[in-house]
Amino acid sequence: MEDKRINRAVKCNVPSCTYHCGEEGYCSLDCVCIGTHEEHPAVKPCTDCQSFVNKDAREQRAAAEQMREKNQSF
Repeated sequence: MEDKRINRAVKCNVPSCTYHCGEEGYCSLDCVCIGTHEEHPAVKPCTDCQSFVNKDAREQRAAAEQMREKNQSF
């Protein structure tokens, strides 16, 4: 679970999020932002965790940044 601190006030079952605390089923953020992709949300699927960061995408961005830095040092 790396260095993540479990926030027992925020349950989460999205393991692809970088803030997810593994099998614990909680988020590691102190605060999350909940929003919507609809003009007038009426049902639960219309809402989103806007604090979500895809774990794989974050790793890919970090690797790309390392490559850029490495290439600039030549």
